[in-house]
Formats: sequence, structure tokens, C-alpha cells
Amino acid sequence: MTAPVVRPRSAHLRRVTGGAVLAATTALVLGACGAVVGVGAAPTATVGAAVEADRAQVVATRVVDQARRAVAAPGPEGDALRKAVFVGDALAAARADARLAKVTSGTTLAQQALVDSPPVVLAVARDLGYPRTMVVQSSLKASGLPVLMLLTTPDVRTPYRISASVSMLPGAQVPGFDPVATGSPALTDADTSATGRYTTLVEGYAASLAYPSSPRAVAPGITAGDAFGTAVRANASKQAAALASFGSFRQQHEARAISGGLRTAGGQSALVFAVIERSDTVLVKSGSLTLTKAFTTLSGLRSVTSEADLSTYEVVALVVPTSGAATVVGGEEHLYAAQGA
Repeated sequence: MTAPVVRPRSAHLRRVTGGAVLAATTALVLGACGAVVGVGAAPTATVGAAVEADRAQVVATRVVDQARRAVAAPGPEGDALRKAVFVGDALAAARADARLAKVTSGTTLAQQALVDSPPVVLAVARDLGYPRTMVVQSSLKASGLPVLMLLTTPDVRTPYRISASVSMLPGAQVPGFDPVATGSPALTDADTSATGRYTTLVEGYAASLAYPSSPRAVAPGITAGDAFGTAVRANASKQAAALASFGSFRQQHEARAISGGLRTAGGQSALVFAVIERSDTVLVKSGSLTLTKAFTTLSGLRSVTSEADLSTYEVVALVVPTSGAATVVGGEEHLYAAQGA
């Protein structure tokens, strides 16, 4: 079963951090009126999957339901739920989101909420060995925008957990996968290694997002003009302009990890999840800079007179064909640390 084509009314990044220094901040918003977003239909195939289709649906439904409850639960109960359902950078992002929930507007929290209906299993790994991977799709309750999730398990004893989750971008589409009953090929170690193609692509994309603008403003091997990169650059420019009377603003992006993914039908491309780490730095040249509630929550500071630094996870999803340019199809942000002096 594949996901239906969705026509969202609007799209917002689930965690907005580019303007988190100033008390008055500009949200990073992606317009998506009438944009077609979704996953293409899959052809037939004849190879058996590592996880049966019915079992995959049970697993996906359990994990996404746990994720919804983890996001909604405060305190120790929520911490335990988050640890049980997220892993790696996704767990770090979920913990940071939970810390910031008390200073996040009700409107923004509502925009981040997932629908109550069961997720759609898009693909499961064909390989019988471990680690194993599954890609599922839920959607945002407010907008209908699809949310792609990467579920992984390292061994037979460990339940599947979410290792990456990202909202799809306006106008983006993912090619269909082989049917769940047959399974999809896993990514190779060569592609995901430190010198592999996927890592190289994400490194180039990260470098292209720098502010002030990088000489590599167009990432090699990646289709230019994606909505996430455009919004990140625009928001950085707005922040720099807003801070001009206080000091200087710079933004650096570094590829952090390839979270994983699966190949699409016939192995013609791959859906790849990756994490980029962004560092925002404000150098104050005079006076005192008032900070946002989010910055204060993470740092304990209400103002700085010298420097303010923020750290953000940027989660992206890319469709990487066997030949030709890759396309960024999903992106969102999670502010997770702040410090200053």
C-alpha cells in the first residue's frame, strides 16, 4: 500500500529556530497552497520482505501512537516514552522539543500535532539481516502535510524506534517503493560512509546554506531552489538585518549523520534521511541583547552583552537517483542548545 497524494493547505516547519535570538522573531514558514505532495505508486515485484506486511503495519501503528503520546506527555512520564520510541538524533531532538514546549505557542504546537489515524507503511527492508529499516508516513493534523518517518531496529531483541522524522516540502514527491510484501533494497555501506555519495551530497548541501552566503551557494549534485534551503537562507538574512544595530550574525551548517533510508522501486533512486547541525552566532558590539524565552529556557540567560550561540538539528530527506541530481523533499528544524555571555 502506498500513500495517497496529499494537497496540503499550508506548511510550517515543525521547529523554528533561525530567529530564536531576538525577543521579536520571524518564523520560518513555507507556503504550500495547492502544492502536490506525496509518494508515487509502486510496481509489482516478486521478492519477499524481511518483515511481513501485516506485522509491519502493527509495528508502525504502535510506534507512531507512542510518538504522539510522548510528545504530549510532560515530565518523567514523557521522558520515558521518548526514550522508548526515539533513538539517536531523533531522541535528542524530541527531548529538546519537550523542554521548549512550555514556551511554544499553542498555535505552533497544534501545527506540529500528528493525525490520530494509523500511519501508512511505505517500505520495509528486503534484507533479512540487521539492522533493519522501515519507512512510514503520517501527516500533520492541521495542514495535512505528509510526515515521513524512518523506523530502525539494530537487532532481534530491540523494538523499532524512530531514528528520523521530517515533514515533506511543498510540491515534493517521492518515487514509489517496491510493495511492502516484497520489500525494498537497503542502502549500501559504501553510499552512507564518510566518503560515500550520500554523505558528500549532504556535506555540499550544508555548505550551501551558510550565512553570510557561501561561495558554494548552489550545492553540487542537488537540485537548486528547494523550499527548505530557500527558507533557511531568507530567515538568516532577516535575522542579520534585525541584529545589524546590535552586532554581527553568522550561520554555519555541517553534515552530522546519514540516518538511513531505503531504495525506491527498481533501485532507480533512494530516499535518504540525514541530519545537519547548524550553529548560529551573534557577536554583540554594544549594549545588551534581549533573548527569547526559548533561548532562556535552554541557557538560563535573559540577555547577553558579548555573544549568543544556538545549536539546531536540521533534519532533511532527499531523493537520490542512481544518476542525475538529488532533490530535497523534506526539511525541519529542532533547536536543542543555547549559550551566551
